[in-house]
Amino acid sequence: DIWFHVDKLSSAHVYVRLPDGHDLSIDAIPKEIINECAQLTAENSIKGCKLHSLSICY
Repeated sequence: DIWFHVDKLSSAHVYVRLPDGHDLSIDAIPKEIINECAQLTAENSIKGCKLHSLSICY
């Protein structure tokens, strides 16, 4: 499973649940999904959503 959060700021956490029994890596997840999760995380950070640029950890 993969979770996303804004680096060094409070934010919502976005959680991507991977299917049980599958040995998937982050590379197996489409970049569009990674980008959408990162955007959703940034938009739901009170301080982060006001910044022009920030880091998302996942």
